[in-house]
Amino acid sequence: MTENYELNIILADDDEDDREFMGMAAMKTGIQLVSLVGGEQLLEYLETSSALPDGILLDINMPRLNGIECLKHIRQKSTWKHIPVLMYTTSDIDDYIKETYELGANMFIKKPNQLKMLSQITEFLVTDKDWTTQPQSMDKYLFEYKS
Repeated sequence: MTENYELNIILADDDEDDREFMGMAAMKTGIQLVSLVGGEQLLEYLETSSALPDGILLDINMPRLNGIECLKHIRQKSTWKHIPVLMYTTSDIDDYIKETYELGANMFIKKPNQLKMLSQITEFLVTDKDWTTQPQSMDKYLFEYKS
């Protein structure tokens, strides 16, 4: 990954529009975003990449290998388990939130319904490094958009 960027983030999401919109927001805030189509592609990328990312934005609802299964793989592998993983999904089902928290994800971000809210996510990633550690409480696990 290139050194000209402030952060190197992987986005694993099967939705092409979501990948494109997040890519546009990332470019504006100094984030190099590698967009991958799904969980299998994410794990393959991690296996073959010479450099690990600063973080992973991981969708839950993907075909074949979903985000929860990917998170389990990431947390079980010693060379990957320290990578911050932010669950990034339309699903805000309490069971998903609790399960991903217990599996060691660093944050849960509900996909925004407005494009301008994407910049809040990328600005947060660049300016607030709290997302890189496992939160001690559930209230710090859920990303809060500003009005």
